Amino acid sequence: MDGNPCTLSSVQDLDVCTAHHPDAAEWRSRGGQNKSNVQRAYKNTPSNLAEVLPRLLDAFLETYEGTKDPKVLTAMSAGASAMVKIHDHVMMQQEIKMAMEIAQEALKKRNYQ
Repeated sequence: MDGNPCTLSSVQDLDVCTAHHPDAAEWRSRGGQNKSNVQRAYKNTPSNLAEVLPRLLDAFLETYEGTKDPKVLTAMSAGASAMVKIHDHVMMQQEIKMAMEIAQEALKKRNYQ
C-alpha cells in the first residue's frame, strides 16, 4: 500500500475492499474451494443422483482393488448412465416447455401492442 485510498469496490457495507477486509486472510486460505469441477458437479447434481455417486465411487475402488466383480461395476455404471439420461431428458422437456411459454407470452404482448 502506498498510502493512497484503495480504488476497489467496498464489501458488505464496509469501507474496505475484499483485499483489505478483516476476513481477507481466511478467504485467501480457502481460495478455490468449491470451485473445482467435482464440487460444481456435486452442487448441480439432483439429490436422487447424488445418492448414487458415492456408491459408484466405492464400487469403482473395490473393483480396482480386486474385491468386487467388474461386472457389478459395469451394471451399476449402466444404471447410473440411464438415470442421468432420464434426468437430462426431463430437464430438457422442462426447458422446452418454459421456452414455449415465454415465446407465447412474447407473441401475446406483441399482438396487443
